[in-house]
Amino acid sequence: MDSIRWRYYVDIIAKRLAGYRKIIKNLGVRGWVSRSSARRAAAGTTSRLVSKHCATPLYVRGATSDIRVFDQIFVDLEYRCLDQLRDVCTIIDAGANVGYSSAYLLTRFPEASIVAIEPDPDNCKALARNLAPYGSRVALHQAALWSEQGTLDFSANTTGLGNEWARKVEVTNGLGSVKAMTIDQIMAMHGLDFVDILKVDIEGAEEKVFAAQDIGWLKKVGNIVIELHGEKCSNIFMKAVVDRNFAITQCEELTVCLSQD
Repeated sequence: MDSIRWRYYVDIIAKRLAGYRKIIKNLGVRGWVSRSSARRAAAGTTSRLVSKHCATPLYVRGATSDIRVFDQIFVDLEYRCLDQLRDVCTIIDAGANVGYSSAYLLTRFPEASIVAIEPDPDNCKALARNLAPYGSRVALHQAALWSEQGTLDFSANTTGLGNEWARKVEVTNGLGSVKAMTIDQIMAMHGLDFVDILKVDIEGAEEKVFAAQDIGWLKKVGNIVIELHGEKCSNIFMKAVVDRNFAITQCEELTVCLSQD
């Protein structure tokens, strides 16, 4: 029994040390210290964090899901699956949250511009602050990606532990309204003939987007990285892209579709 208990504690210590090494590798020692402080920060406070994978400092709100999203992108490097791409000029970030994924992609692809879409008003304020250093490379919309233009309601339900991370939109009476935008509308508004990367993390609304009658815009998208929420969403998405020449892989929680054309 003592031997089993000893191995158990050794495994715990080894896992923690491996986690610390990964954090220090990607954030640096100073970044590790700042992150540790941010994890303990109180509600209503803001911490400033840095990463080796981001050209600018980023802000994290205390007692929110921000630190978990930051870790996914800058510690776990969830979007490393896109690093191999070349000549990326245009990106749409649907479900941009507070801008960490956009900041990662803007750093990785310095010639690219991005259209960031986020429905939650508080997230949008943080998004604007985090992406302000990128200036004209960024266009922001407080809106939800949907199958048709119009107005949607915020749902009282969320898909995660942090409301600010997992805000859902639905056609129902909820917690306030938000503009609904389509991919076609976004592309026309910004004069885009082609989108090199479409990033989608919209808390289940991908079911509506990819089940729409008209998804001709898919032919104008080079690569897709999407978080699919449930088997139904996954089946609808796979049916929509089946005729495209994509290499489809999984990276952490993301489904990655890289063009083979």
